[in-house]
Amino acid sequence: MFSKKSSQTLLVGLVFAGVSMAASAGHDANEDRGRVISVTPQVERVNVPVQECRTEYVRESYYENNQRSSGGGIIGAIAGGVIGSRFGGGNGRLIATAFGTGLGAVIGDRHSNTTINYGKG
Repeated sequence: MFSKKSSQTLLVGLVFAGVSMAASAGHDANEDRGRVISVTPQVERVNVPVQECRTEYVRESYYENNQRSSGGGIIGAIAGGVIGSRFGGGNGRLIATAFGTGLGAVIGDRHSNTTINYGKG
């Protein structure tokens, strides 16, 4: 069928094919090796929407402007001045009268305007 020369050529070809297949059996055909010179990371920022639920407390205050009266402050100042003038003598009497007038005005004003609502209603 085949001549002696073609049989030898076929046999040599099969031996080389077998040896080369055995040598490359454990290696990937596309593997290359080389030295890495520099590396630059590829960074991608992805915005992901986040839903946050929380309770926020808001302080609200208001002032109802009811008609404030100044009569209590005036009457308190007169009464405090009269009471303060009964104490002390000389400059002490003058200081006691001034202190009584101021204190009486504050107390009288607070007493006559106690119905005003401050803060939340």
